[in-house]
Amino acid sequence: MDFADLLEELRVTLRTLCTGERRLPIEDAYGDDIADPGRLAKLVTALRRNVDGLSEEAVAEALKGADSLDDIIESIGRAPERPSKEELCRRYADGKLDARTVIYLTGWNLETLYDECEKVTGQPAPPAY
Repeated sequence: MDFADLLEELRVTLRTLCTGERRLPIEDAYGDDIADPGRLAKLVTALRRNVDGLSEEAVAEALKGADSLDDIIESIGRAPERPSKEELCRRYADGKLDARTVIYLTGWNLETLYDECEKVTGQPAPPAY
């Protein structure tokens, strides 16, 4: 699993944690730096602490989410390989990566993402949102 795959997994996990009975506020879940281990560790602590009054199902979901985030934090600590910009473009064009993941890893804006991915793939990039 490379860093792009890890970010995709993190986005799915956070999206799940922003729904349901024990939902995290979106601004807390996504924050300034989505992959900051310190910020993610605070989310884990909050998920494990704030379960009073929740249904058994909601507690189980919160704890499962906390465990998933722990695994992601551990993976970030192993400094996974970052794919090349060309590889990111190919995977974005194939629908395997979200535009936000590519933008996060490259520092591009949306217009640059479209331009660069069109150069790599020879086709217009798919719409981001």
